[in-house]
Amino acid sequence: MKAKQLIEAIGLLDDSLIAQYDAYKPAKRKWLRPAIAAACICLLAGTGWGIMNGTLKMGGSTAGSGSTGHEENSSFMHYEGPVMPLTLLEENADVTASRELTFDFLAYSEPYEYYEYKGETKPVFRTGCTVGDSYTLYNGTDADISLTALYPFTGCIRDLSDEKFSVSVDGEKIDPELLPGSYAGDFEGVWTKDGLDDTTLNLHPPGAFADYVQLLENGAYLERTLSDAPILDQPVTVYSFTENTAPEGYDAATQSISFYIDPSETTILSFGFEGGEWREDGFRRFSFFVPRIRRRESKLLTILGEDIADYTLQGYQNGACEEGNELDGVSSVITRTEMTLEQLMQQVTEEIALYYWDGEMTEQQMQMTLRGAKELLTDYGVLSNSSVMRYDDGRLDDLISEAYAQERVFYAEIPLTIPAGGSINIDITLWRGGSYDYACSGKYSGIIGYDCAAHLGSNLDLTSQQVTLVNADDIQIVRQNFGFDLQNGITTVSIGEQDQYYMEVKKAEDQ
Repeated sequence: MKAKQLIEAIGLLDDSLIAQYDAYKPAKRKWLRPAIAAACICLLAGTGWGIMNGTLKMGGSTAGSGSTGHEENSSFMHYEGPVMPLTLLEENADVTASRELTFDFLAYSEPYEYYEYKGETKPVFRTGCTVGDSYTLYNGTDADISLTALYPFTGCIRDLSDEKFSVSVDGEKIDPELLPGSYAGDFEGVWTKDGLDDTTLNLHPPGAFADYVQLLENGAYLERTLSDAPILDQPVTVYSFTENTAPEGYDAATQSISFYIDPSETTILSFGFEGGEWREDGFRRFSFFVPRIRRRESKLLTILGEDIADYTLQGYQNGACEEGNELDGVSSVITRTEMTLEQLMQQVTEEIALYYWDGEMTEQQMQMTLRGAKELLTDYGVLSNSSVMRYDDGRLDDLISEAYAQERVFYAEIPLTIPAGGSINIDITLWRGGSYDYACSGKYSGIIGYDCAAHLGSNLDLTSQQVTLVNADDIQIVRQNFGFDLQNGITTVSIGEQDQYYMEVKKAEDQ
């Protein structure tokens, strides 16, 4: 099971479905994905509820306090990523800058709802803070300087919004173009009694500051972000299944199509299918539930390379496509069309935006997601030189949905003109949920981590950098290396001698 996909997948599931998953075997492979096991969902979603939903409940378990002189930050189960400094598209030695960074903890002071706990009414606070990252850029020459600034920030396409990220130049709000980077993590195996196996079934997002250093330090990530998206102009053959019917009384009636291919000549991508089976002899089976439990309309099999020849359609009483489970009266109309893979990817991304996300995905987010899915397909999927196991089944549903939710670095492209001998101000506001452990772990329960980079990925000459805490009366700093001293009123410090600065905080009442 792709464990780390659980949380992102919960919103896509129908409670009436039953999950079934057979372990991978070299000689034969099956998958059936109408849902993920309900017990697993309840376990993960329930135990991590408070922090996973961006809230902190008062009245639960508390964490111990630590020294503010602690020199090593904690390793959280979820790492939010650092607040990173502004950079320039092209380095300019005539431009210098000062930086003022603020962390506003107002959310820790204002409960947004209440709940009952052991007969008492308890407040619920959002975990996170508003970050203000402001720069003054100076032009010491006697001529205007026109340039493009780039502001990097971590996040996912799903969470982009004006409320969570905004930019102003000299007090006037602008709408910068946002450039999405590729998936910022890699892949890992599944936990067994002996530890992680050597598969690549699970996502492994960046888990520490060092991961972002490795990602960004040589400039290759930014260079790719600035380049054009992959163009998938390969011709493909698409088989669509419509007018699907089944006898009354079979809520999980299933339609399957099976055939043989030469894997060296044919590659298959699927969309909208819940089940699949592979064998080394080239046998392939794909299946879907006929009563449309999901609202998505399309069931598409896409063929790259040599087309399939004879195929067999067979109905089954449920998702177990096995002998003795057949069902007569299941039927579909199959239409064969030809197009490019680019056209297909555009079509299915639009459909996921409409049916999976209820139209909440903006046009900008949809195009970013399309790019991200094409990158996954060519970097890690069946069109790559060596696909990871997570994507080697060719399910476009997974590629697109995960591209929407995966961690990456965005760059806000900010065109500027700095007058001769003058300056220009850039004010950036972003919401940071902070790093955390799931509530079930107990190790850092109730503690949220925030960090920033003083230099990472920036070519800007930052002559000074100051960091200020705002609305900090209701927080306690557990660990840090900034140098704040809340008890003695030291809420502004200078940074820059090293790269990473961090603090780990909790509600002041949690003592």
